[in-house]
Amino acid sequence: MTFYADLAPCGYFDPVSSGKLKAVGWLSRDQSHARGSTPPDVIAKLEALLHHAWAPCLFNGWHDCELCPPERTGSERRHRNLFVPGAGFLYVAPELLLHYVRDHDYAPPPEFVAAVQACPEMNSPAYVAAIRANGPAVIREHALSQWTYLGAVEPRLEQALIEASPATMRKTLRVALEVACREVELDGAWIERALAAVEAGGNDAAVEDEVYDRLRELQPVQWEPGSREVDSYLVGQAIASALGVESVVDVAYALDWLTKVGWVWVRVRLAIVQGVPELVVD
Repeated sequence: MTFYADLAPCGYFDPVSSGKLKAVGWLSRDQSHARGSTPPDVIAKLEALLHHAWAPCLFNGWHDCELCPPERTGSERRHRNLFVPGAGFLYVAPELLLHYVRDHDYAPPPEFVAAVQACPEMNSPAYVAAIRANGPAVIREHALSQWTYLGAVEPRLEQALIEASPATMRKTLRVALEVACREVELDGAWIERALAAVEAGGNDAAVEDEVYDRLRELQPVQWEPGSREVDSYLVGQAIASALGVESVVDVAYALDWLTKVGWVWVRVRLAIVQGVPELVVD
């Protein structure tokens, strides 16, 4: 993983915007880092923020922990990032931050810890406002688009989802994922467990761990858009994103993975209209 010193400008996402992005937790085996204990309440807040954490974009690939011993290579890998509002900038940390804190005694900078404690609930109106107010222009533009429409999902479906109950949103995801899995021939007991967890809602750590293990197995060796391997991986990403949804933003994030598989999305869209009568789509 790319190394950045704590609180240094982070150019990982956009070099031009690095002045308004401060790095935290971009560790490397070849670089020293601060050590110490982190209060349980801070760890709990990081867990809450990282659960379906918002991000302006995702990269095809994983962040592997370089601090674990060789025999554990690949056992700790993540692909998301965490954005925490600061004062006129954003702190940005890799998802592995929580692993570093728990298992490697990494001590984040005190100012970041304070920002985490003050950070609004993920994807709440206050969080959205703070990201827009403090992030660089490129991040604000992504935030504006992602929080005002559902990517490639058309406005009529967007409005229906906004007005839907949480149960209807979860049912919509299950119907969509069932069709997508069938189309790309993705099956197995783990799929059934995952889809049941999607519709039930809440957080099932065992199912989530299983899904991410399978997602690692599905990751294509070569990225060839339109190939069965890539399509299966994108559907797997949608399943992972659909676990524990709490808002229409979470639903949008999961469905957006399916829109990337164009031929599947056409069937998914039809299945949603026909299979979820509670969802009123004009």
